[in-house]
Amino acid sequence: MNDITKSSIASAFQHLVPQGLGQGVSSGFSRIGHKLKVWFLKHQGETYYFTRDDDNTSLPYIDVVILGENPRVSKTYYPDGYTEGANNAPTCAAINGDVPDPGVPIPQSPTCASCKHNVWITLPSGSKTQECKSSKRVAVLLMPAMTEKMLGAPLLDPVMLQVPQASLRSLKSYGDGLKHRGVHEASVVTRISFDRERQYQMNFETKQPLTNNEAPVVLPLLEDPQTINILGLQKATVHQIEQHRPKREERAETGILKAFGTASVGHLNNEDVVTRPRAGRPPGSSNKPKPVEIEATATPIENTAEQQETAVPYDESDPQLDDTLKKVVEQKIHGMLK
Repeated sequence: MNDITKSSIASAFQHLVPQGLGQGVSSGFSRIGHKLKVWFLKHQGETYYFTRDDDNTSLPYIDVVILGENPRVSKTYYPDGYTEGANNAPTCAAINGDVPDPGVPIPQSPTCASCKHNVWITLPSGSKTQECKSSKRVAVLLMPAMTEKMLGAPLLDPVMLQVPQASLRSLKSYGDGLKHRGVHEASVVTRISFDRERQYQMNFETKQPLTNNEAPVVLPLLEDPQTINILGLQKATVHQIEQHRPKREERAETGILKAFGTASVGHLNNEDVVTRPRAGRPPGSSNKPKPVEIEATATPIENTAEQQETAVPYDESDPQLDDTLKKVVEQKIHGMLK
């Protein structure tokens, strides 16, 4: 029954918003890890180390295309401190650095801002640190040559790289340099290596730009669901609750439409709307009715008293008015003869 879709679900359940199962559990995407400046890949439960082609020694760098990053700084808390390369889940974590993620073992505070582990403390050595560590979640595409040897085929899916707190400034400096030159991070191959003097600091540099032919392969990965999942940028989808409408009863065919000829059927508010054909004989009938001749008769129109009163505003037999008009006409004629 894996072919079930939302359209096949009963209408009474359509308003429910899918929440997903196993919240807080990894979705299974591959991860790039490191320990003692040695790069490795966690893929499908196995660990693969990046090595040189000539002598199989540890490769000091990885070449990737950066597909995107979570704009927020993620937070991770281990009570006894994080052991580099360890696989145990943190006691508390926040992908977006604001509130603990759903499903964390022991949330330390309702918000990261109010958490006692998220404050800066001074170590005996004089350096400052936080018990809850900051990091950046970055989605990258590993260069095919780097994974083909270890996996037998190139890994074409986005992979997660978690940039540690000690490397955040280096990452920002690299990003600012690209932005200043008008270069998008996904348009170039980035080489990431460890600083020789500082244990946990990564260095970022541009190796080469990508070509136009490579763009159709890389650009779709920017919006790939795996990329969005790695970055923790899934958007919450809210469905409006639809009013449950009972299924309409099946109606038996009455034969009316067939008898009256072809009718067009539409739908308006889930009710059948039928356009009746014009009245008369069925289309194509040869027995057409003959036109009826109507004789025109002259019928006098009688004016009522009300109509006469409206049409005649004065009395035509008024002698005073007749004399006045006569005098006006005579004066006009007399003036014309002078």
